Amino acid sequence: MALSAARGVTQVMNRCEDAKTSGFLDLSNCSLMYIADAIYLVLKGHSITKCSLKNNSLKKFPKKMIDRFPEMMIFNMEGNALEEAPEELGEWVSMKGINLAHNKLTRFPEQLYAMKQLSLLDLSGNPIEDLDPKP
Repeated sequence: MALSAARGVTQVMNRCEDAKTSGFLDLSNCSLMYIADAIYLVLKGHSITKCSLKNNSLKKFPKKMIDRFPEMMIFNMEGNALEEAPEELGEWVSMKGINLAHNKLTRFPEQLYAMKQLSLLDLSGNPIEDLDPKP
């Protein structure tokens, strides 16, 4: 068990190191339940424009990503357990593509309307029942 956890940490840190030069943070299929602060520390001062958190176990949107990586253009959080999108999501004004498919969203994330450059959106596989804006 400890060896497996150590391999997981090593894998995440290696992917963070790769992101420093590529601008693409790929943490897909890492069994993550949250985004550790160490990831933000390792990437401090580096521009991340693409991120994949696909197929993890994330229940909450990692709001710190919005603050730390304001230049994000492509974001993939498909296949997690996300129940809602944070208000801050609309602050990613350079966003061109976002994939929130196969989560647990029940409301259409109104914050997406603030993303004027958004040209790709995938919300498929979510139990969205409410498309109306909040009163």
